[in-house]
Amino acid sequence: VESPTTTRTDRTTLEERIIRNFEDLGRRAEPGVHFNRATQSINIRGLDRDRVQTAVDGIRIPWLNDAVRGVSGGLDSIDFQSLSAIDIVRGAHSSRSGSGALGGSVRLYTLNPEDLLHGDARFGSLLKADHDSADRSNGLNAALAGRFNDTFWLIQAGLRKGHELETQGHTGGYGRLRTRALPADNDQHALLFKLHQYLEGGHRLGLTAEHFRREKE
Repeated sequence: VESPTTTRTDRTTLEERIIRNFEDLGRRAEPGVHFNRATQSINIRGLDRDRVQTAVDGIRIPWLNDAVRGVSGGLDSIDFQSLSAIDIVRGAHSSRSGSGALGGSVRLYTLNPEDLLHGDARFGSLLKADHDSADRSNGLNAALAGRFNDTFWLIQAGLRKGHELETQGHTGGYGRLRTRALPADNDQHALLFKLHQYLEGGHRLGLTAEHFRREKE
């Protein structure tokens, strides 16, 4: 999907460059693409929030803005470890991306059973683990894929536990004068199931089921 305005980061690049989140993506693979922690959104060409359209497997992710509960963005509902490829489209391409893509669009693709089944292989697996010292989090992700004749299936599960993002502040207490990070515990669970049925003539029917839960206390 390479073009003057579109670049792709595939699964091989994600693994070789140890890209574990959207911040790593901008630092190690996509120059000019940044992640805004304050708004939990991707910044392309100086624009972020709802000006950058985000989609997972072609399904648009709605932009959240709940000032009462302090919730914004929508990227917290995505398990980054379940992704197999990321397309970055720079610029407003209304004919291809639709509305809400003034700065560009981010197209995320989850793992398919065909990604783990090469040649005539009947089964394939994937296991990866990582640690992030920034929030002292540990992640574990496992996937199992198989095929029976023209039927392909995939089950993928992910788990991540961590704490607050550390800062250099030393002032505690309550209110606006506090500079230390607020204590927090993060617990994230993800489950993905895919079923592909190939038909004559090169057609394919697909069924995808996903469960995602992220708690921050």
